[in-house]
This record gives sequence, C-alpha cells and structure tokens, in this order.
Amino acid sequence: MSSILGALFLILFPLHLNNVRVAYQESAQGIVQEAASAEGQIGEQIESEIETQRQQINLLLSAPSEQVNQLVQQGRLSQQQADLIAQFRENPDQIEPYLQQGRGQLNQQAEEVQTQIGIRREAAQQQLRYNALRSGLRVGMGSLLLSIGFILIGWIGLKNLRQL
Repeated sequence: MSSILGALFLILFPLHLNNVRVAYQESAQGIVQEAASAEGQIGEQIESEIETQRQQINLLLSAPSEQVNQLVQQGRLSQQQADLIAQFRENPDQIEPYLQQGRGQLNQQAEEVQTQIGIRREAAQQQLRYNALRSGLRVGMGSLLLSIGFILIGWIGLKNLRQL
C-alpha cells in the first residue's frame, strides 16, 4: 500500500509543477494587462486634458472682456490666464501651439508615470517568479521526499514479507 502512495506522489509531482506554471502564466499575463491598461489610461487622460483646455479657452474667447476681468477679480482666473486669452483674441493662431506645448509637458509627465508603471510591473513579475519557484520547489521536494519515503517503506515491507 505504501508503495502505491509513493507512486501516487511521484505521479502528482509533475502535475503540481504544471499547475504552478499555468498559474504563473495567468498571473504574469494579468500583470502585463494591468500595466498596459494603466498606460492606455494615461494617454486618454492627456487627450482629455488637452480637449478640456481647448474648450475652456474657446469658452473664455467667446466671453466679453468684462466677464474675463470679473473672473480675475473673483480669483477664478489668474491674471496670466487673462493675458493669454487677450493674446489669443488678437492672434487665434497661437492657440494650437500653446496647446501643443501643454501636450508636450503632459507627455513628459506621462513618460515619468509610464516609467514608474514599468518598474512596478517588473517588480511584480519578479515577485511572481520568486513565489512560483518557491512554491514549485517546496511542494515538489515534499512530494519527492514523500514518494521516496513511501516507496522505501513499501520496499522494506515487501522485503520482510519474503523473509517470512
């Protein structure tokens, strides 16, 4: 009976290693997908921010100068922003270069965030590899030792039966 248990542990050892491999691959794929999703959201946020700025500029351009001055007095608009609106009224062609400059700054910030995402992704993948290796070794070595022990017990039992 113990030899059968030893053989069973010997058979289950590769199955466990396969399960660890499958779980590792699924988790690694999840990490990559989360990182890609986060990077995609950054791009969407940049476009959304640029579009919001464009809409605010257009809204302020359509407002009378007196209303812009009131916003400055109320503290809802800085003097620098009011000056920009005045420049854009005089030369509307400056709006797109201004927005592109803002896009450049946002892209630079996005690159820094993407670098952080990459670092976190690598750290998560490294931790996942370590955990998978540790699990595979721990259970694998336990299964091998149990199978060897049960097979030896069974072999000794069979040896003793022959002597009777």
